[in-house]
Amino acid sequence: MGTIVAWIKEGSLLIKAPMGNSVLDLQILQGLNLKGIPRKAPKIIPVVWHLPIADWVKVSTDGLAKGNPGPTASGSVFRNCRGFVKGFYGLSLGIRSAFFAKLKSVILAVSFAWEKGWNKLWIESDSFAVISSLQNYTFKPPWPLLNEW
Repeated sequence: MGTIVAWIKEGSLLIKAPMGNSVLDLQILQGLNLKGIPRKAPKIIPVVWHLPIADWVKVSTDGLAKGNPGPTASGSVFRNCRGFVKGFYGLSLGIRSAFFAKLKSVILAVSFAWEKGWNKLWIESDSFAVISSLQNYTFKPPWPLLNEW
């Protein structure tokens, strides 16, 4: 048993990656008298949601994929200038990429707003790639979204 612990201690000197930070990991390391390599604290960025101006509708939209590609979903929430919910949706998109899901979410949000007659739309997305695509007049969407784009 002593030899195994010595090997573990010697091998731990070669490890450069951070530990998983679970309670079990910490207990195992303490039991073996080893020091763990803690992960760096995440950078916390404060985010403030702002109301849209009068006569505008703000849509917070997102898409996600479990895996890339993987099962995807899309959803949006529409709010008026007082913060009240005017509409929302959520739906499954099948097996796709995360970018596809996020872009499809914006396309669906614009379509939903158009059908409701909300022609002053403030789109909010957490995807830099999607926002950049919206601002780029030469952007070519994935072919399954070409007609909707």
